[in-house]
Amino acid sequence: ATYGAMGGALFIGGAIAMERSKGWLDQLAVTPLPAHGYVTAKLVSGAVTVLPSIVVVLGAGALLSGVRLPAGTWPVLVVLIWAGVLPFAALGVAFGYTLKGQVANLAMMIVYFAMSVLGGLWLPVQAMPAGMRALAELSPAYQAGSLGWRALDGLPPTGASLAVLAAWTLLFCALAVWRYRRAL
Repeated sequence: ATYGAMGGALFIGGAIAMERSKGWLDQLAVTPLPAHGYVTAKLVSGAVTVLPSIVVVLGAGALLSGVRLPAGTWPVLVVLIWAGVLPFAALGVAFGYTLKGQVANLAMMIVYFAMSVLGGLWLPVQAMPAGMRALAELSPAYQAGSLGWRALDGLPPTGASLAVLAAWTLLFCALAVWRYRRAL
């Protein structure tokens, strides 16, 4: 669920790149809408659109694969996975204002796969060499995944996970606002 939601949040940048290629930013430039308002709307849009995919994947696990969890774990997983992919929505917005057209989609695909592998969403981080493992633990993909992994073990998120995710989210939001202003 984290892997799919991460991709969905990141690929909001493709829609932004298409809007840019059609001249939508020129139209926004003549409105009184501040940069942070439009970027915030795109972040919220990117974040909200992943909620159904999270619910569908978890529902499929329960209904089709026989996954059994305590009743309270399911809503906690939805919230934690959703919160964990917020940095990727911000990164997607930044990509959308940095690159145009299909180049944006290609770049996002490369980053998506690289972060997924590095973050342990394809293979366990414990199987990685020590240096790569240390780098993985600082990645937003690993920290997003750890929110769900810990919830499955009945544990709350760690402060370090929340801090790393918050730092990446703020960094990517700042990058998105900067790129939006430069794109005008």
